[in-house]
Amino acid sequence: MPLYYPSLVVEFTALMFDEALTVQPAPGLQAVGANALDFGGGIDISPEALAQDVGSTFPLILKRGDDNYSHIAARVPKTGTVELAGYRQASNFEFTFDFMDLPIDPRTVRQCSVSIFLGTVSAEAFGSGMGKPAAQRQSIVRTRTAGGDINKDALLMIGVLDEWEAAHTNSGSEVTIRGRDLRGLMLDVTLDQSPGMQDQILDRLDLNKPIDQVIRDLISATKLFQQVPVVTDPSEWLGDVPTALGLEAALRVRTGAQGKRKSGRVNPPGTGHSNMSFWDLIVWLCYMVGAIPYFKGHELIIRPVKGLYRQIESHGEYDPYPFSGNKQRTVVAPTNDAIPDGPLNVRRMVYGRDIEEISFNRKLGGLHRPRTVRVIAVNPSDPKRPQTPIEVYWPEKDKDKPSVTKPLPNAKDAAEEVINVKAPAGIIDRARLTEIARAVWEEIGRGELGGTCSTKNLASFAGDNEDADLLRLKPGDAVEFTFDPGSIKSIPPLASSIVDFHSNTKKSFNEMVAQVKESLGDDDNLARVIVATARNSIVELQRFFRTSHVTYGWNDAGLNVSFDFQNFVEVRIQNPDVGQQVGAKPNKISASKKPKMPSAPASDQVNFSSEYGAGYSSDDTEGSP
Repeated sequence: MPLYYPSLVVEFTALMFDEALTVQPAPGLQAVGANALDFGGGIDISPEALAQDVGSTFPLILKRGDDNYSHIAARVPKTGTVELAGYRQASNFEFTFDFMDLPIDPRTVRQCSVSIFLGTVSAEAFGSGMGKPAAQRQSIVRTRTAGGDINKDALLMIGVLDEWEAAHTNSGSEVTIRGRDLRGLMLDVTLDQSPGMQDQILDRLDLNKPIDQVIRDLISATKLFQQVPVVTDPSEWLGDVPTALGLEAALRVRTGAQGKRKSGRVNPPGTGHSNMSFWDLIVWLCYMVGAIPYFKGHELIIRPVKGLYRQIESHGEYDPYPFSGNKQRTVVAPTNDAIPDGPLNVRRMVYGRDIEEISFNRKLGGLHRPRTVRVIAVNPSDPKRPQTPIEVYWPEKDKDKPSVTKPLPNAKDAAEEVINVKAPAGIIDRARLTEIARAVWEEIGRGELGGTCSTKNLASFAGDNEDADLLRLKPGDAVEFTFDPGSIKSIPPLASSIVDFHSNTKKSFNEMVAQVKESLGDDDNLARVIVATARNSIVELQRFFRTSHVTYGWNDAGLNVSFDFQNFVEVRIQNPDVGQQVGAKPNKISASKKPKMPSAPASDQVNFSSEYGAGYSSDDTEGSP
């Protein structure tokens, strides 16, 4: 197996210094050159002039102008972290360098942006670069291609500095920089930079244009973002790029006196308040068509949201596989291996093989638990039924069955919990309202079950550092979790004196349950859960999750990858042997046959069962690249 080392480097670009600063030379300074330079102010800074007047000052910055940027080549930080957040927030970074690597006083810096690269370096290149420091630095990840372009394969983030700090202490001198990705700029700039500016921008948006064109029109409203390219791939939409809003959803008063104004302009949802940032509006506009915005380098990408089933079923066509070459990863498990083999479509993380720490958390109460969502809208254009409310539900109601979402403490009854959501102004189409209800329901449910994972590996299960796929992990990616039972370091103390859950595979499941029951009393359910958990043998236990926050930690010991994850909200299949739940019949599935990973039905949806214990959603409606 080839040996590869992790490598993280930072390049400083668009570095500008304070042009108001001047320099007072010391006696005998001979650093300017033989020719006198003139800066428009008649200042003679030739060596002869400086020798005559030691008290003279001259500009610190010799060349001036808004396009006068400096560039600092790749620097390797001593320590640092990069945190990749979801698309609503800006990702952030913090790095610490030795002052000798970055000997610049922060009082001289006016602005700066950085490019962060993360990848691997072969052992041969690493040794060559370290052994010959005067030669080209082969010991770090390549930041440029052979043609001189940015190496997009290794580019992790382009960001803007928010802080530049230099600290000089008894233990040494260090420079620390902190900043955010390009979303941070758009979060800082609000639409109301001048009186009435927000209303002018919103009224000028033609929401009947394709969503990428609407975003281009929006960011062209300020000089700061005019050069940002907006990119979308029509093939990803499985049809035409959608418009932000159709005429059927426009308020009658905004379509002109005859109702024929082509733009059909309306205020997007969430725009009814002041101090809205450009990024907030971009997110809301994309929300209206089921898209997500994110930056890849300097480009603002608009693409449909990722669904778990779409990632699996598209076979790398629309959502590429996370492995090298956009191919499935082949897994051939040894005989009697506890981990199944077969090709992998998404990353698999195995505790005891690839994971150092993992935790699962489930919220049994509070807000982050699926319940019925009711979206209410009003149609002001219906003269016969003025102000008649339009109501849609998700999960969709069945008039013949009660919808129940929460068991009551008496363990016999259940109740329905309903969340009421006001529809954005102007949206009256029932199909669009249903999608809003579904999105709200799934986002709430996505916070119900989750956890954290940490590893020092650069690749997920069955991979190596030649294909360091974990360095390409982004929020929204799907990850499968499983366990190597032999690696679990502790067992339930209540049952530890009865059975060895790690290695005792000679006894059948029922025999082990019987032994545990002798210690627990006549509680068959509890004994079965303990044994099944220890054996990692629960068929329907959710294994696929969605990453929500990714952190790369860099220090002398190497690279650490950690991430939070949340559940893809999926259908729950009730065991038919248990009997009926409240108000509905169970889904029929053989309990003796392990179900395959669910495929994406037509329209990327599956049927729902809204009874307690069975009804969760089928697909993910929010994600990231």
